[in-house]
Amino acid sequence: MTISFALALALLACACGGGSGGSSTSAAEPNPPSIAAPDPTPAPTPTPTTDCQTRDVYTLCVTLQSPGVNLETVGHMKELFFSVYPQLADRFNRGAPLSVYFQIGPSTYIAGASGNSVTYQAAWLIAHPQDYDVVVHEVMHIVQSYSSSPGWLTEGIADYVRYHYGVNNAAAGWQLQPPAAGQSYTDGYGVTARFLVWVEARYKVELVDALHGAIRGGSYDAGLWILLTGKSVGELWSEYVADPALAAP
Repeated sequence: MTISFALALALLACACGGGSGGSSTSAAEPNPPSIAAPDPTPAPTPTPTTDCQTRDVYTLCVTLQSPGVNLETVGHMKELFFSVYPQLADRFNRGAPLSVYFQIGPSTYIAGASGNSVTYQAAWLIAHPQDYDVVVHEVMHIVQSYSSSPGWLTEGIADYVRYHYGVNNAAAGWQLQPPAAGQSYTDGYGVTARFLVWVEARYKVELVDALHGAIRGGSYDAGLWILLTGKSVGELWSEYVADPALAAP
């Protein structure tokens, strides 16, 4: 049988799935390659700003690393340094550094002193703008400059100083801690500081100056409490716990 050329072409088209009326499958077109969305532009890192001021013989340089800290709070911190630090140096250590550096930025701790530098946690100052008396506690550590000391006395004396030289403690909600069950004079900070205030008032002695001088001179021992008050530190603490009222300042 002879098949016409036109018929052959028609049969070929049907075999390949062309034409109408029949089902057909076709290869799916490949999807276009996916394009990752660009990363958002990171926020620029704030440029630290440093301001140095000198008054009399003392210089303070403040580096602000974090935005958001109230500049009024920073101003109070500077003023407090220049009003209090010279007094602390004159009373406790006339060889204290003449230049001090404050850094306000990210920090694990609320504040910490090392050598002649203090780091303050920006997040704390943002949340607690009235707590600028923290400066008094920290610069006292610069003045102390102890090579070796019981930690509870180091921190207790620094809070004792904040209690006496701070100017905004009440507004900041800061106060010394009265004795509570389970506490000890070795708890440091406000617990120890209040005990020191109480002993000085009850026994009319310059206890903190004597303790500080002995620590700096490397001669501190527990016998100093007996020498100054006639009682051991343990006996004094028991007496304090039984009657912890402080005389009016």
